[in-house]
Amino acid sequence: MAEKSGSSQFDRVRKAISGRLVAAALISPVLGGVVAAELVGMIFFPKEIFFVLLSDSVTSRPATPSEIFETLGFVALLGVTLGTLVGIPAMLLVGLPVHGWLVSKHRTALAYYASFGGVAGVIASFAFCYIQDPKMWTWIFSEIYFLLSAVVAPGAMAGAISAILLWLISRPDRAHAK
Repeated sequence: MAEKSGSSQFDRVRKAISGRLVAAALISPVLGGVVAAELVGMIFFPKEIFFVLLSDSVTSRPATPSEIFETLGFVALLGVTLGTLVGIPAMLLVGLPVHGWLVSKHRTALAYYASFGGVAGVIASFAFCYIQDPKMWTWIFSEIYFLLSAVVAPGAMAGAISAILLWLISRPDRAHAK
């Protein structure tokens, strides 16, 4: 009897780890990083994207479309890099265990994934900043704009977008309904 229970538990785990879930776990952090980087750039740093600083370093002019796309291309490259370096480990260490827990508790709605993803993204963003500069805790909270624009907003956006993409690719609500 115990052997049958063990094999059925193994079958459930094997079914839960599908090819779609593996693909979603590897793709969604990278795409989430790109989308979040673009959004953060346009929301918090529009002057750097839509204007070009002239040689006198004081005045600026509106950027041409090709200059805007060039800047957004570099921002996308930054998003791919951070999504790979920060997002994939966060997905493997936090996202997939939370996914398994949510599925086991029958909480497979998109809102659960987006909420947990946003929180996990902020935690991963703080961890990434701490790894870069362990002394950051002495000054980061006095710089509220930096805290919001460089740590909290990108982390929350990237985490939520990654979790939403994971949900859209793996569709745990449909897998649970079967």
